[in-house]
Amino acid sequence: VVILEIRTLERTWETVLQIPCGSDINDLVWNDRGMLCIGDDDGTVSVADLSYLKCGKAVSEMSYNWQRQGVISQTKLTRNLGRNAITSLCWRPPSAVREEQDFLAVGGSDGIFEMIDLSEHTQLKDQG
Repeated sequence: VVILEIRTLERTWETVLQIPCGSDINDLVWNDRGMLCIGDDDGTVSVADLSYLKCGKAVSEMSYNWQRQGVISQTKLTRNLGRNAITSLCWRPPSAVREEQDFLAVGGSDGIFEMIDLSEHTQLKDQG
């Protein structure tokens, strides 16, 4: 997965971040708060907090070290590795009661549907 910044006024583009994936990608979703999820054929969901991209600065004004750019957390969730494809991902919209909720719905070819609470994503570690 490659994330690009496109600057229309300068008519240029720049690679922001590359996230390697070991198999074909079936679904990719990005919520309003900057959480990105990638579901693949091996039963893995990769989650990255890219909320720094919402700061309004051009990438050229930031450090090129992605860890210092503000990737707060990244984790991988795996279910039946190699025997299950993640076929569907969807962020649950924030509720009026608690706007800082990050619930992810995950569906796979194994017929299992899960709701995962990633609201405390700043406490996630790489669990690959």
